[in-house]
Amino acid sequence: MKQIKNESMKDGLSFLAIVALILLMSFMSPLIRLLCIVAGPVLWVIILFLRNRYRKVRLRQLNIFFMQGQQAYEEQQYQIAIDNFQLILKSPLLFLDSQTRNMYDKALYALASCQYLLKDYPQAIKSYSQLLRRQPEIPTVYTYRGICYGEQGEHELAICDYHKSIELDSSSPKPFYHLGKSHAIQGNYEAAVESYSGAIILNSRYVHAYDFRGWNYFKLGDTGRALADYQKAIEIIREDHMPIGGSSIANLLRMRGKIFTKCGDYDSAIEEYSQSITYDTENASSYLDRGIIYLYQDESIKALEDFQQSRRITQSSSVYYYEALALNSLERYDESLESLKIAINHESDYAPAYYLKGRIYSAQGSEDKAKEAYSNAFSLESESSIRFNDPNTFYIRAVIQEEASLAIEGLEEVIKFCKDLKYKSLLSLAKSRLDTIKGAEGKQEDS
Repeated sequence: MKQIKNESMKDGLSFLAIVALILLMSFMSPLIRLLCIVAGPVLWVIILFLRNRYRKVRLRQLNIFFMQGQQAYEEQQYQIAIDNFQLILKSPLLFLDSQTRNMYDKALYALASCQYLLKDYPQAIKSYSQLLRRQPEIPTVYTYRGICYGEQGEHELAICDYHKSIELDSSSPKPFYHLGKSHAIQGNYEAAVESYSGAIILNSRYVHAYDFRGWNYFKLGDTGRALADYQKAIEIIREDHMPIGGSSIANLLRMRGKIFTKCGDYDSAIEEYSQSITYDTENASSYLDRGIIYLYQDESIKALEDFQQSRRITQSSSVYYYEALALNSLERYDESLESLKIAINHESDYAPAYYLKGRIYSAQGSEDKAKEAYSNAFSLESESSIRFNDPNTFYIRAVIQEEASLAIEGLEEVIKFCKDLKYKSLLSLAKSRLDTIKGAEGKQEDS
């Protein structure tokens, strides 16, 4: 419509130019008027020839830029591709034909795609928006602009673009999938499940959709459907003989392990983690998660071996912290403190490391050092851990109390909430400390 309007405007301008020429000729002498009548058509033919010649030369140049840009794109040299596409976009468009305008739009789309792949999301959004102003009915452009908005955390704008893309073309699973991701990030897990289901209806072998829908089922507490989705994703990958990005079999098995862990089925969790490690011996997270289960089951040597394997692959504060936990349970206190030192060097505000330091110092009889470590841990603990009745926080708060009665009250709170298997050692520690404080109180009363 816009193109027709531009052509009509050009025709109107040509008509006005002819009228102006006729009026001008009415004021000329007969001889000059005769010369204009004779020379005018010749001049007009020359102008048309030069104009068409310019168009052909310009089109040839633009074709060269476009082919160079496409070649660079295919070779993943995106910045070179961008430079070529920008040369097309900077070309004058005033007298160019529809073929050249079409190339302009293609170059604009290719430019946006390169910017997207380079993760230059603000510029990609700008280019996609410019293209949509010219051609507002392209669904894929809305999808990719939505992805760019999502990467910038602007999920409301992303959701609007995904809905527009689906409105224009409801046969593509991609906008449904990314719509689910935006809903999930916003915590709207039910809407996310619905969107992923829409993607799966359109493509029953969409591994990523099964993967992410499984996670959202898990967040909703529907562990049965979550496990089924992860299993389905694994089956598809095995049948197609190809891992797909982050949804590799190893990662999917690890997610099943996390679900079994949450359900308290530790044997099944270990089996899933072990299978995950079989598929990918460099999967640090599977070693770490399996080690935590071994630690829950008091198999400290196996736990330590897994934590050390995880540390071999990737070094983080959490890996060193769990290694320290295993060493502590084996009463290798000096080694445990050394691991905690490295954990704190990696992340100075890692509260669990300070908390464990306090426990080790307490076990070694260094109560002043223990209290200092507990104070650091408590100052770093978030308010949410107190609101949600975290026994570790209750224990820290009890230990740093100056008054014995408040310490006793805090330790009794710890014992009250330490019913989960993973708090077994903390429960024993709290009971021991409570007996010590009450014993000291009794002696004071006797004296």
